[in-house]
Amino acid sequence: MPARVKYPQLTDKAWVIEQLKIKSQAELAKEVGCKRSSVAYVVQRYFNDAEQAEVKIERLHKPKLKQDKISKGIQE
Repeated sequence: MPARVKYPQLTDKAWVIEQLKIKSQAELAKEVGCKRSSVAYVVQRYFNDAEQAEVKIERLHKPKLKQDKISKGIQE
């Protein structure tokens, strides 16, 4: 007996590709009802490089800039 799929929407590669062209991984995960890491796993595991390049990327955290540290007087 095959294992039960927890998020069957993520098994439809064509649908996932179309959704990720207009939504971030976090937005798609919220819609499906799973964690962002589950969507990221599907992308990393089953998409080729060209398909991965089309995926909308959303930063989780704002990068710290060296200029910000300098202006605040913080030394590294």
